Amino acid sequence: MSNRVYLDHVGTTPLDESVWQEMKPWFTTCFGNPTGLHQEALVARAGVERARVRVASFLNAGSTEEVIFTSSGTEALNLAFFGSAMANQGRGKHLIVSATEHPALQGAADALCKKGFSCTRVSVDSLGFVDVEEILSELTDETTIVSVHLANHDTGAIQPIRSIAEQLKHHQALLIVDATPAAGWIPLDVQALGADVVILSPHRFHGPAGVGILWRQRGIRLEPLFFGGQQEFGLRPGTENVAAIIGAGAAAELAGNRLTNSYGRWVEELKWLWNEIQSAVSPVVLHGPLPGSQRVPRVLNFSLPDVEGEGMALALDLKGFAITSGAACVTNSLRMPPVLAAMGVDIKLGKSNLIISLGADTSQSQLVAFLAALQSVVERFRSLRF
Repeated sequence: MSNRVYLDHVGTTPLDESVWQEMKPWFTTCFGNPTGLHQEALVARAGVERARVRVASFLNAGSTEEVIFTSSGTEALNLAFFGSAMANQGRGKHLIVSATEHPALQGAADALCKKGFSCTRVSVDSLGFVDVEEILSELTDETTIVSVHLANHDTGAIQPIRSIAEQLKHHQALLIVDATPAAGWIPLDVQALGADVVILSPHRFHGPAGVGILWRQRGIRLEPLFFGGQQEFGLRPGTENVAAIIGAGAAAELAGNRLTNSYGRWVEELKWLWNEIQSAVSPVVLHGPLPGSQRVPRVLNFSLPDVEGEGMALALDLKGFAITSGAACVTNSLRMPPVLAAMGVDIKLGKSNLIISLGADTSQSQLVAFLAALQSVVERFRSLRF
């Protein structure tokens, strides 16, 4: 598959070779259980704590104790949302989430509603931005959580989290931020962000799958989802996946270095790519803001009027290009992508959308080849219309 071009990095990213090299010994020679007392256990424990230091540095966390490792971003989202709601239910049972949150968080909200909570889903505008004033208007004395993602998982639209955090300073509600689509691709400083809880998923920035990261500000109470041991400060019992945690730390450090060196270039590259797509296959409609400061600089979500999206994705796959159509995490051509529906996109246009997402090592020559393939596929599909 070496000749294929992978452009579905919102789904997952390939493990960086340098991260893999750091992980390898922890599958074989460094195999101890971190909870033990012998030397093998101490080595494993030191490895986990070193990874925690690296993640804390990447996030500019106030303390390494604010970093909790889970088995995935989905688990971290559930622990953050469900765990904080249950821990604070004595103060109230009203939740506010944006209409375009990830299915993992939407599912957690639905589960809480079955336990007596109420949930208000605030709307987004045609570009996918949440309305801060609507959030404020929905706050009550019973509201304990406001959850808005840092950037949308389908469109890359970056939300005004700092503004929301500033408005919530004098309210009891916690601000939970899903940063899984954004971490590693835009600068992320949790202290400057102003959130109470932030979630990351290393497999989204060239780290391993099988590990999630939850950052919580000191003093924030969570109830665990599972019970047993006292690993991860009693919030995530079970023997740690040491190799994956080591990979998470390595990927976080690598992502921080890449952001310093490449962020500006990524922004300009996405602007160039969008201009080239417009030239190659117009008419084409972009979903979300134009490439720039309001968009994650590796994601484009667009529709080609009167051309079926999943068919285009499959045709491009046959040509050697991996992209996605519909929702980035739950592709289903028979229904409107939920994020686009929330943005008010026409259903016919929504079903003709494609999502392409670049990685750290995507080359310009690969993008030029993709543009040629896209133009060829779109011209063929349009020629078949009656």
